Amino acid sequence: MSSRPRRFRSCLILSAMMLTLILATIQQAEAQHVSEAAAHIIGQQLTRAFTPDAPEHLWFDVGDGFFLFLHLNKPFTEATGLMFTGWAVVR
Repeated sequence: MSSRPRRFRSCLILSAMMLTLILATIQQAEAQHVSEAAAHIIGQQLTRAFTPDAPEHLWFDVGDGFFLFLHLNKPFTEATGLMFTGWAVVR
């Protein structure tokens, strides 16, 4: 396997994690310039890309056994915030 697909996958995972962290800080003081409407639309679009699993986890299949996940503060039907993000490798 060449290093190009691995580099691409690593960049994709890093980009997804960075986007998740940015979204997690939208409500903080540093991100006040993002409108509520934009944050809402971005959140809706990202939510549709993730698969629910366990009451408070959302998973995004990056491919080749790599997953990005979001851990919410409550089951996703009641969640009000994101606790942390992470990534998993399933082999």
